Amino acid sequence: MALTVRGLIEKLEQLENKSVDVYFETPDSLLNIDRVILDEDYDVALVNDVASKHCNCEYCKEFETEL
Repeated sequence: MALTVRGLIEKLEQLENKSVDVYFETPDSLLNIDRVILDEDYDVALVNDVASKHCNCEYCKEFETEL
């Protein structure tokens, strides 16, 4: 089931404790979400600093906005 950003925000707003960690579950792993960015195509990316294949070079960082 895919959620829109608005749907995700609405679900997160329902949490009583707003300081908990956010995790992203895939079929073969459970990843911690370290950063949320808006990339050059205006897509929202949930980034795990250890396991992500997201490029962190200075050139790529110019085209993204950390949320």
